[in-house]
Amino acid sequence: MSNPFSYQHQPINKIQRFEDFYRLFQDSPGVYKYQDQIKDIYTKSTNTLVFLYEDLVASDPDIAEMFIKDPETLLEDAIEALKNLLKFQGSKLEHNSYHVQVKTSIKNIKLISGFKDLNSKKISQLVFCRGIVSGISQVKPVLLMGSFECNLCGAQFEVFQLTSKIRWPKFCTNKRCKAKTQSDFRLLENESQYIDCQEIYLEEILNDLHINTSGKMLKARLNGSLVNSVNLGDRIQITGILKTEDKDLTKRDQSLKFNYCIEVNAIHLFEKNETILSKEDLKKIEDLSQEVDMFEKVADLIFHTFPYNSNLKKVCTLSLFGSNEGNIHVLLIGNEGVGKSTMLRTLSEVFPWSFYTFGKDKESSLIPTISRNDIDGQLYIWSGALNYGKNGHTLIDNLDEIGNNEKRKLQQSIDEGKLLIKKGSFQSHQVINTSIIAAIQPPNGIYNRYKSFRDNFKKDLSLLEKFDIIAFFDNTSDKEKHLKEMDTILDVYQNDLLSNELLVKYFEYAQSNFKPKFRKDAKGKLKEILIRIKQDCSTEDNKITKRHLINVKKLCEAYAKMHLKHEILIKDVESIELLFKEYLENLGFDNTVGKIDMDRIFGDQSRTNLNKLEILMNRLKGIFEVNDWKALERLSVVKSLELDKNLDKKFIESALEELVKEGILYHYTPSSDKIQFRDPNYPKSDNQRKIFELK
Repeated sequence: MSNPFSYQHQPINKIQRFEDFYRLFQDSPGVYKYQDQIKDIYTKSTNTLVFLYEDLVASDPDIAEMFIKDPETLLEDAIEALKNLLKFQGSKLEHNSYHVQVKTSIKNIKLISGFKDLNSKKISQLVFCRGIVSGISQVKPVLLMGSFECNLCGAQFEVFQLTSKIRWPKFCTNKRCKAKTQSDFRLLENESQYIDCQEIYLEEILNDLHINTSGKMLKARLNGSLVNSVNLGDRIQITGILKTEDKDLTKRDQSLKFNYCIEVNAIHLFEKNETILSKEDLKKIEDLSQEVDMFEKVADLIFHTFPYNSNLKKVCTLSLFGSNEGNIHVLLIGNEGVGKSTMLRTLSEVFPWSFYTFGKDKESSLIPTISRNDIDGQLYIWSGALNYGKNGHTLIDNLDEIGNNEKRKLQQSIDEGKLLIKKGSFQSHQVINTSIIAAIQPPNGIYNRYKSFRDNFKKDLSLLEKFDIIAFFDNTSDKEKHLKEMDTILDVYQNDLLSNELLVKYFEYAQSNFKPKFRKDAKGKLKEILIRIKQDCSTEDNKITKRHLINVKKLCEAYAKMHLKHEILIKDVESIELLFKEYLENLGFDNTVGKIDMDRIFGDQSRTNLNKLEILMNRLKGIFEVNDWKALERLSVVKSLELDKNLDKKFIESALEELVKEGILYHYTPSSDKIQFRDPNYPKSDNQRKIFELK
């Protein structure tokens, strides 16, 4: 890097000093990076030069200090210096305007101002801030140079616009003309010059890119080429001039209080893979990936407050690594009070690219919304939780409590990866790129494992079946297993390989550098496993679908990424088999036959229950037919049905209750214990009619 230029006892010619900076600064010996940029501007016919503030400090500290205090003047000088060097190279300055953008290294934390540090002393100064884009206005043209015509003499002239209101001429340029009021002139809109303008709101992010939940927001203004350069949920670092927001002082509001606004000069968009690894960090990560029990160590470090739920922790860990094909969405099911909220909050604290929200959060919508800003009256589209989790994870607690509209939009975002948000003439297509880890509890607070998944979650089924994998909280474990897992956690803390900082680097390194592909033998093993699972199901007409195959494939890719592999091996597929089988068993295990019943997962009933119901209906029809369809005592009907070895009393009682609810059976009188078929040929329920007509 260049040493500071020497300007002893010379008057400051700022334009000349910028020319020297552009020409003489060396990034490394013999590398003149700003000379190269100017050559590109000349050859590619562009109009913007970008330099690092640190480079200016290193080469000309005096000018750098002046730049902070008077950025508007210094930016004009920097642009003039750029034009002079372009002319020197033979350029005809094809563009009407040229721009110079000032950025700072993302590692230079000292230059970054927190929102609370922006005060009146910094007004009109150059500032550097970090934030997440939480609101975006519509793009509107702003008058830059007004062209006016005198109504009295016809003279035309231009007036440079400096405020939010049109600056009208106070006199005519024709000295003989007496025009002096606003009504004496008219604005020539077609001949005036405009610039696109867009305003955004930023919510502060901390130095480690975590979102600051204090709720403090800052307005920023984008002009020209910066318009539409950011989207909701983007984490950005901006350079700009701190200003006060324009006020219409002709209105009644004559308050002495102004709002801050940053006139943005340059934007840096943070990417997830920008983490720079030292050789030491890289060695630690590679060593860790080779450890036999690294999967357990990583999962236990993240969820160190959960000694149980080993497979559940592993599923969440795989979601953090992600697959080649995109996001891995995980649904956590648990009874009330098992720690779902704590687990999700733990994830949000460890990983900067994550956002935690909950079902009835009044301060944060799940999906983006459009509304008017109370301060300036403009329509803005505002970030929802799905935007805040962009390129990372959205952690949704109490999923069962979100509104029906948000559930539909969430389902659409998982299916299509985008949402159309509109209000009046303002509409926006929002790309939703986030992995969702959501927690839900059954309506009555307890998951009934003797019921199908559909019966436990009838209301939200269409949404829940969109998740890639579903995991259950289990708060019970034997003492020996508990002690063993606690020993593992203690070992993790003693291992300095697994600090949180390094863990985040590990995830980002794996995500950005590894896209593992299936080896031929591993692909064969995957097919073999799915066939085996199919055989373990209780019926031949089970529902192992293409969706299940894709889900297993995603998990295998994430597992191989975690181990820093470019190929997926047989042992990787075998490791995922255990997790996937637990998922199927938790959702589809039929306790009556001891096998996985795929119909229990998203079917109306388990296949076993459907078979038993068919037997019961045939027996019931026979009993009433023999008795000429007369009303019979309920107890005698139950005893007759119990004679069939396939039907137990508990199932019979439950089935009779359901048939009464469905209208197939009814009580002879409200107080009577007698039951009767309503009509043997035309049952009320469509579902029961199909069953009734079987065979």
